[in-house]
Amino acid sequence: MTEVDSRINALSNTVSRRSLTIRLGVLAAAGLISTAVLAGPFVVESGETFDGSIDSRNDSVRIESGARVNGSIETRNASITIDDNAEVEVVESRNGQVVLGSDVQAGNVSTRNGNIRIGSGAVIGSVDARNGQITIGDGASTSRIENRNGAISIGSGVSVDGSIESRNGEIQIGTDSRIDGNLDSRNAPVSIEADSEVSGSIETRNGDITLDQANVLQNVTTRYGNISVKTGASVGGNVIIEIVNNSEGSSWMSWSNDWSDAGEILVENGGVVRGDVVVIIDEDFEGKPPVVTIQSGAIVEGSIRADARAELNVDGEVSGEIERTDAY
Repeated sequence: MTEVDSRINALSNTVSRRSLTIRLGVLAAAGLISTAVLAGPFVVESGETFDGSIDSRNDSVRIESGARVNGSIETRNASITIDDNAEVEVVESRNGQVVLGSDVQAGNVSTRNGNIRIGSGAVIGSVDARNGQITIGDGASTSRIENRNGAISIGSGVSVDGSIESRNGEIQIGTDSRIDGNLDSRNAPVSIEADSEVSGSIETRNGDITLDQANVLQNVTTRYGNISVKTGASVGGNVIIEIVNNSEGSSWMSWSNDWSDAGEILVENGGVVRGDVVVIIDEDFEGKPPVVTIQSGAIVEGSIRADARAELNVDGEVSGEIERTDAY
């Protein structure tokens, strides 16, 4: 037995690829895989099964259509590609992108310094990226989605069984998608297209929120952003602009006294807010105050509670009181 053969047999069904080139015959003899193509990148051929984990350094990994990996896949400085209808477990990359094809089944997927692209109809676990974009194809299903320093783009008919969180990256949700959790964004906007639904709340800081014939079942809150409830959209809770200096507390709204201009709450004709419209402004606020516009044909089933400095333009129906409040 050669030195390479001995090393592979000692791996206990785990393949580590660094500068070592592993021959197909060695893998087959070791019982690690029935068939594979190893000419530079690590490849599990279409329809084949690999029993074990794949750990690669500087060499890309490809799992071809219909193949199965009964173990995790991890790379450093290299990409991971999972072709259509393949099945894998946990997928993780450092300094490389991850691409999953249509109808792939996978566990949790994560990258650092790389993009993640999920194909249509895929069924996967959580998605987590740092310094890269996340794209979810039409009809896919995932659990929690989180990103730092990159956008999150979700297609049509997608189901997310958990919350979505972004820092420094836009969140876009296509038509007819379902988010069973909250949306939380910092320094970037959130937009939700027609017939989509968020079962939780939406919060942004320094980012606009746009609901285009979409439904949010709980509160919609922003600081230094605009909230647009467009025609055919509805909010089940309150719609809130909150600009408060809680720098000594633990609130997610904590901020310094370096105020910028506030935003606008707009409820268009045919838009519905089932709770209250609320504007809260810190007593030290020195920027342009928020504007609240309720267009003719819009409905607010609750009240309007707005700081006295806010500008109110109310032409639609408000079931409750319109109350001017003191500064926070």
